[in-house]
Amino acid sequence: MATSTPPGLLTTAEAAEYLRLPARTLEYYRAHGVGPCFLRVGRHIFYRKPELDVWLEGCRVEPSER
Repeated sequence: MATSTPPGLLTTAEAAEYLRLPARTLEYYRAHGVGPCFLRVGRHIFYRKPELDVWLEGCRVEPSER
């Protein structure tokens, strides 16, 4: 039986593609308690795109003034 991703949620592979990161990077972040928020449903991990956007914005670095 094939399982489908609940509406509005991304798998690790889909989130990694969206962020243009390797999926292993997201796995590393989860293991070390850093990175974007995620949902754990049993053994399954999901991400919400708006939360990925918030996390990505938090990674923004402003160039210093000269």
